[in-house]
Amino acid sequence: MDEYRVDIRVKNNLILSAIEKAGYKSVAAFCRDNGITLTCVMEFIALRKSPLNKDGRFSSPAQQLMDALCALPEDLWTQDQMYAALKSNKRSMTMDETKMELLMYGENHETPKLPEDLVHEKEVSKLVGEVLNTLSPRKAKILRLRNGMEGNSEGMTLKELADKFDVTHERVRQLEADALRDMRKPSRSDALKQILEDRYD
Repeated sequence: MDEYRVDIRVKNNLILSAIEKAGYKSVAAFCRDNGITLTCVMEFIALRKSPLNKDGRFSSPAQQLMDALCALPEDLWTQDQMYAALKSNKRSMTMDETKMELLMYGENHETPKLPEDLVHEKEVSKLVGEVLNTLSPRKAKILRLRNGMEGNSEGMTLKELADKFDVTHERVRQLEADALRDMRKPSRSDALKQILEDRYD
């Protein structure tokens, strides 16, 4: 079952942004200073009222709004908004926790990690570092750079590594494969071997 009920309200951001750029902290202050009826402007913002009369000309409040902001019609309304007259600019919808996180934080958001997860990651990182130190410096460096262990969280591509080490793309791939084979040798930690197999197999 969806755990959240979300109210979505649509507004004309072109008008709101223009009022903010004019230096006003509220729509009410803008209307008061410019002698414009607040109700009319709020209806434009909520897209419940078209700025055009039935004859296709701009209504008096719409003209006042444009004059006060020194704006052209296209600065305050898109073509669709010119003719908009919504019965309601509000809608409710339900969603689960995953969709809610996506709505609130975007696609690249990572759920905050628990303290025990952070401790585990630190231990794994330390273990990986110790085993990497048993490899040749070149192989260790390639694995560190490839897996984002030296500042670049994304990790470097094979092409980037080939350019850095001035070797071919294929040679870097071979070195990486050799390094991973070395890391899987029985002489190294069984726990680390399992971690690497889970990641690369």
